[in-house]
Order: sequence, then structure tokens, then C-alpha cells
Amino acid sequence: MAGPQNAQFPDIGIGRFLGDLRIPDFSVDAFATSQRRNFDTLTQAGRLAYEGMQAAAQQHLDIMRHTMDGMVQAAKGIAEPGTAQDKASMQMEMVKTLLERTFADMRGVGETIAKANTDVFDLLNHRLAQGLDELREAFTIAAAPR
Repeated sequence: MAGPQNAQFPDIGIGRFLGDLRIPDFSVDAFATSQRRNFDTLTQAGRLAYEGMQAAAQQHLDIMRHTMDGMVQAAKGIAEPGTAQDKASMQMEMVKTLLERTFADMRGVGETIAKANTDVFDLLNHRLAQGLDELREAFTIAAAPR
């Protein structure tokens, strides 16, 4: 294994290779403008994602609050006078109502998250299409006769 390091990487004439490579004219100003727009779009996408997470977190808090309220109501119902059968029936109805509400709430959270994801994806997809058009223009502007 002891040997000269350049034996591992033969000289292939990189300078000659790059000299032969033809790169079309390119508008640096147009490219810089496009990159600024990319950065702005990424900032906006981050804000949309954050707002979506905030909305979903708020919905989770609301679900938790409703669930706790339901548990308090169930506990009060147990403490009230009545037959064991009446209490069991009342508890079953409360459990059914809480489950239905929870499933509806979770569906709402899923829809909120899906909407946030769609908004971010649409924004990035739109910017990608714009960026490709701008890149094409950057080459066209630079290649135009002066």
C-alpha cells in the first residue's frame, strides 16, 4: 500500500478537458434574481408549514379540552343519585358522544395538515416552474446578440 499517491489518481488532463467544455453564456444577474425569489419562496413555504402546525396544535388542544370536559361530566354523572343501570346507560351514551366527537376532531386535524401540506407543495411547485422559466431566460438573455 505504500506508494506514491498520484499513482491512485492518474493525470487525465482535467485542464484540457475543461478547456474543451463549451458552456453557453449565462446572465448572472438573472440567476441572482431567481435565487432571491427561491429564497423568498422557501421562507413563505416555511411560514405556511409553521402556520399549519400551529393550527393542528390548536386543534389538538381543543380536542384535549373537550375530552377533559367530557370526563368531568362523566364523573359528575356517576356522583349523582340514580340506579346503577341508569348510570351505566348514561356513561355509555357519554362514551359514544365523546368517541364520535374525537373522530370528527381528528378528521379535522387531518384535513388541516393535508391543507397545509397542499398549500406548501403548490407554492413550491409553482416556484419550481417559474425558476425553470427564469433559468431558460437567463441563458436566452445571455446568448442574445449585443
